[in-house]
Amino acid sequence: MKHMKTMQHTPFLTAADFFTPFFNRQENNSAQAFVPPADVVKTEAGFSIFLALPGLSKEDVHLKLEGNLLRISGERKSKVEAEKVNHLRSEIRFGQFSRSFNLDRDQLDLDSVEALMENGMLEVRIPFLAKQQARQIEIL
Repeated sequence: MKHMKTMQHTPFLTAADFFTPFFNRQENNSAQAFVPPADVVKTEAGFSIFLALPGLSKEDVHLKLEGNLLRISGERKSKVEAEKVNHLRSEIRFGQFSRSFNLDRDQLDLDSVEALMENGMLEVRIPFLAKQQARQIEIL
């Protein structure tokens, strides 16, 4: 059991996260869809999600927050018309993509989510909820 990896609880972990490495492998196969890699980091202010989206502009990417689900989607189009060329090697993935993240409404301020896109890197900032300060209650 000493080889078993322990996972820290975060507002992003779901049961599906345990199976992602097994069922979402990317190999050198041009028939596979474009799945942008993501990093999720925790800071003192909240969480940030980073997606590597080389070749895309902010107009190519869509973010939608429905309830606790943040969905990031878009499409990366090929610059080369496949009918007019003979690919000798094709490793760059193209096509539509969608990544979803379950967010914990009890810990995160979903009304204050911000997104920034610079040089093909998308950053989505999700701040923690402000902690309630203890206060004295006057008896009337």
